Amino acid sequence: NDAYAAIDSCDQAIAIDESAGKAWYRRGVACMSLQQYGAARKNLTRAATLLPSAREIREALEECKKLSSEKAGGFFS
Repeated sequence: NDAYAAIDSCDQAIAIDESAGKAWYRRGVACMSLQQYGAARKNLTRAATLLPSAREIREALEECKKLSSEKAGGFFS
């Protein structure tokens, strides 16, 4: 699965530079594609902290929050 490869690459980038906001973002997006919303939210929150002006990160974080609440039965239960 490409998502697992992306997560592995991001892990390597973050190990080299923990302030690599794009790596946190891409790892969060990969986690979302695997429906690992808790992990995705942590990664995207970290990315948003590191890159506060990045709109795509904020949008992904909002989408993640929406998807995780739907999966938990929040909106449509």
